[in-house]
Amino acid sequence: MLSNALFRCAAIATDPRLEYCDTAYSSNVYVKVIHYVQPVAQMSGDSAACVDVPAEFTATGAVNEGDYYLWYRNDVLAPSNGANFILDSIDGRDESILVTVKIRNDENICVKESVDSMRVNVYPGSKLVMLPDTVIQMGDTADVGVTVIGNSAPYS
Repeated sequence: MLSNALFRCAAIATDPRLEYCDTAYSSNVYVKVIHYVQPVAQMSGDSAACVDVPAEFTATGAVNEGDYYLWYRNDVLAPSNGANFILDSIDGRDESILVTVKIRNDENICVKESVDSMRVNVYPGSKLVMLPDTVIQMGDTADVGVTVIGNSAPYS
């Protein structure tokens, strides 16, 4: 909410040599008063992600005109779309990824940033490997086993 306030400043200059001659000065000053509600950033999303599967996050808390969201991946500014963020390029190099959202407002210098963070655990994808590598003729049979690489049991 925005309003204007009028302040009148006045000063009287007195010349000690002139006993009864005071000069009055006044001026009007208009001050823009911004009623600002401190935002509280809150983030929702999964705290676990799999390699090569994007994870989605949503932020709430921006309540003032000029508030906007900044998203960070491991403290590095990441491209985002406002209140929504997609954590992609999960390649398994990190065991966990720190996702942070900040609410900022560049129009109001009195505002403190509001921050929320979440650590996302990264789990490797599973691979099925059939063993042994065998060549057979059409109509023949062979015994093969399956090994799962990446995640622990149970499997179905």
